[in-house]
Amino acid sequence: MKTTRHVTRSLSLLLAALLMLLSLFGCGSNGETPDSTTESSDSLESESESEVDEAAEALDELGEIDWGGGDFAVIYANDLGGFAAELVGFPDESQSLSSGVINNAVYERNVLFEERCNLTYVQVDKSVWAIPGALQAEVQAGSDSYQFVSNASDQTASFAVTGLLGNYLAYDIDFERPWWDQGTLAFNLAGNVFFMSGAHNIVDNDVTYIMAFNKALAEEMQLSDPYATVRSGDWTLEYFLNLVKPLSADNGDGKWDHEDTYGLAALGTLPSILFYGSDLQYVRMDTELDRPVLSLDEGRMERATNVLTIARHLYHEENITYKGGSQSGQKSTDVFMEDRAVFFCEAASALSKFSGLMESDYGILPIPKYDKSQEKYYTWSNAVGSTLSFLTTNEKNEEFGRILEAYVILSHNTVSPAYYETLLKSRNVRDPESVEMLEILFTNRIYDMPNYFTQLGLSNIFTDAVKANTDSFTSKYTAAASRFDRALEQIMRKLDKKDS
Repeated sequence: MKTTRHVTRSLSLLLAALLMLLSLFGCGSNGETPDSTTESSDSLESESESEVDEAAEALDELGEIDWGGGDFAVIYANDLGGFAAELVGFPDESQSLSSGVINNAVYERNVLFEERCNLTYVQVDKSVWAIPGALQAEVQAGSDSYQFVSNASDQTASFAVTGLLGNYLAYDIDFERPWWDQGTLAFNLAGNVFFMSGAHNIVDNDVTYIMAFNKALAEEMQLSDPYATVRSGDWTLEYFLNLVKPLSADNGDGKWDHEDTYGLAALGTLPSILFYGSDLQYVRMDTELDRPVLSLDEGRMERATNVLTIARHLYHEENITYKGGSQSGQKSTDVFMEDRAVFFCEAASALSKFSGLMESDYGILPIPKYDKSQEKYYTWSNAVGSTLSFLTTNEKNEEFGRILEAYVILSHNTVSPAYYETLLKSRNVRDPESVEMLEILFTNRIYDMPNYFTQLGLSNIFTDAVKANTDSFTSKYTAAASRFDRALEQIMRKLDKKDS
């Protein structure tokens, strides 16, 4: 068996190296690297060195781990795109289910995982529709055929309230370490966190929403440097609306379709992108709360209605946006790649299309803030993204907890850097500023509970109001909020039965 080289770089180290590499080739919009980018590179390199040391120390602190050499199995959905790539690596790159870089890193992680924990790592693939029954049978039989469960976050949430999944908080693990995703840590239900994402996941990054801009059109239309606007904190919704208003142009045939030029191209996810980018969410929860609470109080509701006004304008008025639904989403992508839209909002997976098909240069930006007082730029990760959970049959095994932690730390050292190397190189992020913007995007993600626990009935209210071009959001939210406590109580009762 061929063992690949042990990668000890962190995401920050890779970002720093790429920033410096890109600056040497003068890939910025004016052939020079801004001073702030150089400073960011130095800062990232310094932070990354301590992060590598932190990961090595954390692995050492776990001490000897011994599963006894037996099988340690993960069950995963074989019909969800990208899930196999997170888990299955081959020694021969030509057989890989993903890019060579990612395949090699996953293979290396798996080899290191087996060696570190004295186990045989087995991947069991099933249809996404077959997994619930397989897990139910496993728990009812009290069997231990599967140790990990890798599935979409929304379906995993449905498992959580049926007594199938174990509690991450049952283990003495520091979940604030950089290899864990803090957004999923906040899914705390009565002291239970049933699933978490982190360095071991790829698909959750692929379905994180970004904004891109066409550099050729931006230069032609003499737009101000958007990177500078982001750094100054002026990249706000109002600024963006005023920026894109005058950019659309009819091609002369008198009808608006995908052959015309637009300020923005987007899919049906645009309303949610603007909502979460404005630091809004329906439900607030964290490890300090006993139970989740509604987030849109009077002050936040005022913000939400203001965002609704701007979103409706962007979506419906002055032909600002070319929007594609489920049947015409590809046209939205084509409009951007073929130089007929200045800006584009989509999941990060769209970057792979740009690199292979888009001739014009492009850059990446965060989602606009609500206003200048908003401290950070935010985005969101779609609920179809990947996450990791485990069955209740493993919950009381202390050795399992240490194995779980080792798996994620090893992924932090191998899989996570490889993913970003593929994202930033193979997918041709072409300037150091875009690397900087990507770090902002992946650092500040919102995970909103109703997107995962759909029985709360809140998830699509804002999007529906924008698409219907109505101001009914407040009344529909109020109606859904009145049912929130009852819906949440049903979830909590199921958890009580699980614990009893």
